[in-house]
Amino acid sequence: MSSMTYIASDYPIPEIQNPHERSLSINEALEMGLEVPEYLLKNGIDRNWKNAIHWADRSIHFDLDNGTIEDGDFDDDYAIIPICPGRRDVHSEKKYKSQVECIWSIGRAKKILELISNLLDNSEVVELWHIYMENGERPKIIYYDAKLSEFTPEDLIEISDLPTYDKGTIHHCVRIKK
Repeated sequence: MSSMTYIASDYPIPEIQNPHERSLSINEALEMGLEVPEYLLKNGIDRNWKNAIHWADRSIHFDLDNGTIEDGDFDDDYAIIPICPGRRDVHSEKKYKSQVECIWSIGRAKKILELISNLLDNSEVVELWHIYMENGERPKIIYYDAKLSEFTPEDLIEISDLPTYDKGTIHHCVRIKK
């Protein structure tokens, strides 16, 4: 199952790059003193191609026995990335839509709520969507209404944990107002 959380607004959503990850060329990786796999050095790959290596300054540990993820718990360990127009699985009517890319924590949820608060300075409603991605069928959309002052980081995490498939595709949309 693939799900995605995204924000939709009538006001432009700032793009935020994750400061703990970036794409590197082979030459940049070598300049940083990183060990580059031999197959990348020998296969004729353009050493200046910016997406040759994905670099991160932290490790992520998945404990399958306990169902936990440890990633350093940095509050800024997230990205906000614009969604390409025309995606069939994105059903918001808002002009601007951006994916929230992160492993949820209270600190990160607080940062996302700060972003939503800033967007609400220029938009009447900001939508927070949690969806099932790209299976082609028309989803059942469940709408929720919330006031920003009553919407907590825990609520945001709860929305991102809701099931998006149960005998059909389900999309959840929280319409947040000031």
